[in-house]
Amino acid sequence: MLILNVEHHKTFIVNATKEDLSLVQKALTVFQKKYNPNPQFIEQEWNVTYLLDTKNFSFPTAYLSEVIKFAEEKSIKLDIKDNRKYKSFTIPKLEIKINLSLREEQIKAHNSMINNPTGIIMMPTASGKSRVILKAIDSKKVRTLVIVPRRNLQDQLAKQLKEAFGNSRVDTQMPWQLKEKIKNGFSSLKSEDDVYEENHVLRKPKIKLDEELIKPRTRPTEKRSVFDEITTVKPSKIKFNLDMDAFYSGSKSEDPEKEYIDQKKKKMFEKSKEKQKAYFEKMNLKRKESIKNPKIKYKDIYVFCDASLPSMPAEFLSQFDMVIIDECHHAAAKMIREGLLKMNNAGFRYYFSATPWRDHSAEEKLLASAIGTNILFELSPEEAILYKNIAKPVYEQISSPEPKNFMQDKKKWRDILEFGIIGNNTRNKKIVELAIKKLDEGKNVFITVDEISHIEILKERFKNESIEVETIHGEQPQKKNLEIIEKVGKQTSGITIGTMSVGEGTDMPNIDVVILASGGKSSIRLLQRIGRGARKGLDQSKVLFEVFDFFDWFHPTLLRHSLKRKQIFSDYYKTIE
Repeated sequence: MLILNVEHHKTFIVNATKEDLSLVQKALTVFQKKYNPNPQFIEQEWNVTYLLDTKNFSFPTAYLSEVIKFAEEKSIKLDIKDNRKYKSFTIPKLEIKINLSLREEQIKAHNSMINNPTGIIMMPTASGKSRVILKAIDSKKVRTLVIVPRRNLQDQLAKQLKEAFGNSRVDTQMPWQLKEKIKNGFSSLKSEDDVYEENHVLRKPKIKLDEELIKPRTRPTEKRSVFDEITTVKPSKIKFNLDMDAFYSGSKSEDPEKEYIDQKKKKMFEKSKEKQKAYFEKMNLKRKESIKNPKIKYKDIYVFCDASLPSMPAEFLSQFDMVIIDECHHAAAKMIREGLLKMNNAGFRYYFSATPWRDHSAEEKLLASAIGTNILFELSPEEAILYKNIAKPVYEQISSPEPKNFMQDKKKWRDILEFGIIGNNTRNKKIVELAIKKLDEGKNVFITVDEISHIEILKERFKNESIEVETIHGEQPQKKNLEIIEKVGKQTSGITIGTMSVGEGTDMPNIDVVILASGGKSSIRLLQRIGRGARKGLDQSKVLFEVFDFFDWFHPTLLRHSLKRKQIFSDYYKTIE
C-alpha cells in the first residue's frame, strides 16, 4: 500500500512496501535519448530525469493523477490524504480599473477557471488569452505570479496588467530587500521541504531504494545560514563631479559687488552639499536598518520570464497563491519544473497554450509532471474562426526545385540541413521569387527561418533584387527587435525575415502571408509560426491569410518532414484545407 500526503507543490510518500515503491520509482523515471551524430559507431546515450525526490520521497503533485492511474493498473492500494487549502480574496482591494468585456468563448474559459483550482486552457493564438488572464486575477484576488517564455511577452503582458490594476500593484523584478539578502548569502526561510516536515508528521519509508533499478541523485551539500544580521554594509559612495573650491578660486574680481555675490553662491553651494551628504547618510542608515530587520513589501502581481525562475528563492516563490503560465508547452524545461516545486502555497495553477503538448513521449511525461493533464477548456481553431476571433489560414505546399548539389549521400542531420535548407540555392531562389510576387500584390510577407545564417543568405538575395527587408533575430538588441515588430505589425505591405525570436505572443496583426522556409517537423514550432498570421489585423477586417510551405522531395529525411508538417496542419485545423 502507498500512503500519500498531498500538498499544492508536492505529494509525499509517507509509507510504502518495497515492491510498491520500486514500481512507483520506475513510473517516475524519464529516459530521453541524447543526440547521437554517428549512430553506427557511437552507443546510444540517455538523459535520465528522476521525478521522485529521494531526499524526502516526494513527486510533483501535477503528476498525481498519472500515479493513481499507474497504481490502478498495477493493483497497488492507495491511501491519499489531501492537505491542500485554497485561499481566495486575500487581497480584497485588488480591483480592475478598465472595462474588461469578454466574448462568449472567453467567458467559458474564465468560468472553467473559477470552478477548478488547476488545469490547462487551450486557446489558439490571437483568441484573447491575455484578457482571460486579467479576468482570472480580478476574480481570485490573490497574490499572483505570471510566467512567460520571452522578454517581449513579459513587457507586453506587464503593460496590460499595469493598465488594468495600476503600476503600484504590478512588478517585473523581485523586491530590492530580497535581492540584498541573496547577495549577502542569507535566507530568512528554510526550504519548503523543511517547513513541510515541521508542520506534518512525515513517516519516510524505512527501506532503501533499489540501486539496480534507479540510482539516487547525488546532490551537493547546501550551506544554509539563518539570517540574523548583516555586519558589513557598503556605504553609499557620494561623488561630486564639480569642485566648487577650484571653480571659485583664482584672481579676485575688481568688482566688489561681483566678488560678494560669488562668495555668497559658494557658501550656498557648500550648505547644499552638507544637506545632500546628511540626506545620503540618513538614507544609508535607513537601508542598514531595513536589511537587518527586513520588511519586504511584495507587490500583488509579478510577471517573470521562465529563464529567471532558477534565481528565485523559495522565500519569494512561496508567497504566491496563484501561478499562471502562458505558453505552457515550455514547462517541460527543468527550470520551470523546479520553480513550480518551490511554490508550496500556490493552490491555483492555470496553464495557457495553443499547443499544450510535446512531440516526444519523454518530454510529454516531463510536461505532465509540471502542469498535469487536466484540460479545463479547449477552443478549437474551427471554433475560433467561427467566432471570428482569428483569420483562416489557406495552406499550400510548393514542390521545391531540385537542388544543384547531390543530396542522397548526406547522412548527418547537419549536412542535410545545410545543403537541403539553408544553403539550397534553388530553394532560396524560389522563396525570394514567391515573396516578391506577394509583395507586388500589396501583401505583408513574413518568412520564418531557424538560423541567422539563413537570414543573411536570403537578405543578400533580396538586396540583389533591390528590395530592402526587415530582419528579426536573437543577436539584435531587444529594443530594435521590438521596434521592428511594431513597425511590421502596422505596415500594409513589406517583407520581413525572422527566427524563433518572433515566437509565441508576438503581435504582428497585419501579416498577410507566412512563408515557412525553415523545414523541420516540430508541431509546436509549425503552429506557432502559422499563428503569426492569424490575428485579425488592426482594422479587424482580415478574414484569410496565406501559408506557403515547401515539399522537399529530394532527400528521404526532408521528405518525411514535409509530409509530417502537412499532417500536423490537417490534424490541428481539421476541416480547413
